[in-house]
Amino acid sequence: MILTSTVRAVSTVFMIDVSTNVPEVTIFIHKIPSNTLIQMVFTNIGIGAGWSHPIHLHGHSFYVKKMGLGSYNPSNGLLVSPTTDIVCTDKFKFCSTMRWSDASWDTGNVPGMNDDPPKKDTFIVPPGKMRFILLTSIV
Repeated sequence: MILTSTVRAVSTVFMIDVSTNVPEVTIFIHKIPSNTLIQMVFTNIGIGAGWSHPIHLHGHSFYVKKMGLGSYNPSNGLLVSPTTDIVCTDKFKFCSTMRWSDASWDTGNVPGMNDDPPKKDTFIVPPGKMRFILLTSIV
């Protein structure tokens, strides 16, 4: 998050140009008015999701409303299959584009939300999982 007169959410998408094998980085900036309730989903699924990813939003705390869990092998801890809450839609399976597995969730009415969510400023998204958070933007 970059704090200015309005909050801006910065999304970064990493992809590989298959014709050159060169990574490409695309940055999207979304202006968000202050004092606005925001729902965000962070994922760590698709090809390349081999490591846990820490998330920290400077100057913000938020509620972790849902954690989409993957399946892990109990004997070695390796990921067997990612969360079924989200479907990757890009043809290379990097999951740079995705959708909810149930289209009725698009309006934010996702089942399994925690009614008493923990308030955080940092969390980890392990491989194969997702986190659904709520935060109120500030200036």
